[in-house]
Amino acid sequence: SFSYRYVKVNQYEHAIEQLKLTLHVAQLTAQQEETVAYVYILEGNNIVLTTEFKEYGLSWRIPEGMRVYFSQNNGVIRFNPNGNISEIGKVEIITPEKTMKYSINMSKGRLRFIE
Repeated sequence: SFSYRYVKVNQYEHAIEQLKLTLHVAQLTAQQEETVAYVYILEGNNIVLTTEFKEYGLSWRIPEGMRVYFSQNNGVIRFNPNGNISEIGKVEIITPEKTMKYSINMSKGRLRFIE
């Protein structure tokens, strides 16, 4: 039981870091390709990165028992070509152990999670 719980908590922590990394990649993609990049949740359990012109292979599955919600634009985080988020909002992450709420904020050109 302890090892199962440890594995699940480790999966949740890894997924949170993966989400942060995905948002950073989306920001850099928007800047480098001078396009709009989108991060959204597909079918409730896959995080996907796309741009205006092409689908990226960056997609990953949220672990079972974990939920992620974006408060922006119908669940879509949109990065402008300059890397800024078009609408600052919140990300809510719910696991069986805890609920985390983050504000997505741009400061000095960097994406930051503020708990």
